[in-house]
Amino acid sequence: MTETTESAPRGQASAPPIINKSAAASWLTTPWPLLILLLLLVVLRCWVAGYMDFESDETYYWLWSRHLALSYFDHPPMVAYLIRLGTWLFGDTLLGVRSMAILAIILGSAFLYLLALTLFGDRRIGLLAVLWFNMMPHTAFFTVIMFPDTPALLFWILSCLGLALVWRSGRGEGWYLVGIATGLLLLSKYTGLFLVFGIGVWLLLAREMRPWLRRGEPYLAGLTALALFSPVIIWNAQHGWVSFAKQFSRAFDRSADGGIANLGA
Repeated sequence: MTETTESAPRGQASAPPIINKSAAASWLTTPWPLLILLLLLVVLRCWVAGYMDFESDETYYWLWSRHLALSYFDHPPMVAYLIRLGTWLFGDTLLGVRSMAILAIILGSAFLYLLALTLFGDRRIGLLAVLWFNMMPHTAFFTVIMFPDTPALLFWILSCLGLALVWRSGRGEGWYLVGIATGLLLLSKYTGLFLVFGIGVWLLLAREMRPWLRRGEPYLAGLTALALFSPVIIWNAQHGWVSFAKQFSRAFDRSADGGIANLGA
């Protein structure tokens, strides 16, 4: 790789060497190298998912999938539904239980690329975002095991894509995507409420977003999310609100492992 330098104007600090950017970023001008890398990562994740022993909670969620319900004591039901779908397609095997986690990361990567493209209009930024997303330890962990965090990660990204479309285009159709995605996020994990709260704060505090408070689309999105989340509400009403009490009380637990330490649970 070649380097060229230019003399800085008098009185200014010397500029760092200019690297041949076209050569350094040439692999980002076409998606094929990254797509090949991501395909190899998918193959690797399939191999790991098919051979690594179950985490203790995974067997717990697998039992849920054998007895589908509107919700469960610890979490909303999405993880059980996805395990049931995966085992229906691929059998009661390690890979069958985890297959939807691998699919979730593929879809999440595609949505993240579209999100970056919507926000920045630069394909290279989108490709880099997908690359770093797939390289993160957090992402790697939740794409070879099936936890509630796995679908939550997918639908959080999809919710952000809908919000980006609303912000960039000024059109209301994106709110319907936000409503569906946040509803599915809440069906995956209760921490989706943080995103819902953040959307509300954004609408109130961002000047360019306040006009949406006088339009119907955000409220229809909220009703859509509530309708999708309603099975969890119904189940809790039938069981003494036990799941809500268990999870939300942890945020106010004053023990060493309570409070803020449990906000991501």
